[in-house]
Amino acid sequence: MRRPGQAAGRPLLPAGLRGAAAALVAACVIVTAVMGAWLAHRTLPGTVDGHVDGWLVAHADRGRRVLLAASSLGDTSRVVVICAVAVVACTLTRRYRGALLVAIAAPLAGAVTEYLLKPLLHRTISGHLAFPSGHVTGVAVMAVAAVVLLTGPARPPLPAPWRWSLAAVALLTVPAAALSVVIGHYHYFTDTIGGTAVGTAAVLATALVLDWAAARLDRRNERRRAGVATGMTSGHEITITPADVHIEVTLGGEKLADSDRAVVLAETGLPARYYLPREDVRADLLRPTSSQTTCPFKGQASYWSAEVGGEVHEDVVWSYESPIPAVAGIAGLMCFYNERVELTVDGVPQQGAAASSR
Repeated sequence: MRRPGQAAGRPLLPAGLRGAAAALVAACVIVTAVMGAWLAHRTLPGTVDGHVDGWLVAHADRGRRVLLAASSLGDTSRVVVICAVAVVACTLTRRYRGALLVAIAAPLAGAVTEYLLKPLLHRTISGHLAFPSGHVTGVAVMAVAAVVLLTGPARPPLPAPWRWSLAAVALLTVPAAALSVVIGHYHYFTDTIGGTAVGTAAVLATALVLDWAAARLDRRNERRRAGVATGMTSGHEITITPADVHIEVTLGGEKLADSDRAVVLAETGLPARYYLPREDVRADLLRPTSSQTTCPFKGQASYWSAEVGGEVHEDVVWSYESPIPAVAGIAGLMCFYNERVELTVDGVPQQGAAASSR
């Protein structure tokens, strides 16, 4: 189930990798800017192109037919069709953020390449604008988007070997397309580097912006729904907000949960607790128990035991199936005892809390 107020489903990038993604975007922008300044208004290959292009033509000519097929993926018509199929597939499977990623990144990369960089830099080959390569830009956009959608938090329910194999094949289309346009004398080697950089930056920048916007919207929605429960203790307060961190829960060397969609519940006098969507918890390792407890500020909690390595860990996780309205933001989410499992937040182990603090 999707928690109330969650914007457009799962994030596109794991929280722990967003910094690396931002750094890669910056690197792509710098590479494109430096190469563009170096190659602007040139009509002949430079030293790098002269050596690399000659070597590639000499060694890759045998696979020309296969490489030309890869290059054809970058044709505008094919990019439009493939991206349209991806948008429809994401929409039908309710991966709306993935649909937005493809719908925004592809035309963004194409516009930057064809209407900004090529006319501005005016690097040509045989009289045609060449930097960055439009074909390679299109292939790079589709390949990087495929990797994000197949391996990130919004990944489809396919076996991991299949997903990673498909992602690897998608990535291989980028060097194949680059080789094809070089040996076909449509572009210089440096043009393909520029195309790869533009396509990669467009996808990752779009993913970062969509995740940031969705997280901000989630926080706004959660603040509106955040509970302030008052009752037996004057001044008792509970707030529920999106954690925007990567949570992992392990027990006895077995991973029980892995989530980028946790909410954090802060309660007066008690340590913060992370509540996770059930889709991110290994339900196959959990067994419901008859245990129940009642909190005057949250409602009635149900419990599950975890069976790991032949050992049963009783009542290690709980959930409020129908909490009181003030804390509806944790309805159906699952929470582990910090002191009974190994819980990490963005890779940092968390110390156990008092056993009575639910």
